[in-house]
Amino acid sequence: IINKIDLNKVEIKTIYFIVVILSIIFSLNALINPQLHGEDEATTFKIALNLLNDLKNFEIFNFFKTIITVNHPPGRYLLPIPFIEIFGENIVSMRIPYFFLWIGSCVLTTKIAFKIGGSFNAILAGLFLSISGLFNLEIQSLSHGASVFFGLLLINEYLNNKISEDYIFNKKFDLFKINILLLAGFIFFST
Repeated sequence: IINKIDLNKVEIKTIYFIVVILSIIFSLNALINPQLHGEDEATTFKIALNLLNDLKNFEIFNFFKTIITVNHPPGRYLLPIPFIEIFGENIVSMRIPYFFLWIGSCVLTTKIAFKIGGSFNAILAGLFLSISGLFNLEIQSLSHGASVFFGLLLINEYLNNKISEDYIFNKKFDLFKINILLLAGFIFFST
């Protein structure tokens, strides 16, 4: 069957659709399974709850004290706060933003592979990543998923724009976008 299908003629929209569906299917169990995966995820959940309560009670000093003294970068604790507030104090609520970052990372990888090598490479990269099970590993170290997502956005931005002296001096807004992506990645980066 594969010999009869010309993978280079498959439309990119179809490839994105397949990648999104597979990303959802292969990571859905990790999203909805309420078990904590490791001490890191439990600690992240507990600290995110404490930060949310500090915000609700206007305890700004405690909020910043916690952010400064935690073991990981602040992004991993801050990103889940709105989702925990909206969807309740549970692990699923904490995983929701990372679930969307995972799907976005799979789509961005597909987009980058398409820009570099065409439809065939986009299909391979998108399929392999979306069915890899990396999201299941990622929920154990949540901030890595966000760092990867912002890194992929940075690569995509680089591929969209030829970085040159003209770019640096005349495209201030585009350069600002790149710096924001670097900052976002830094806020989530963890060793």
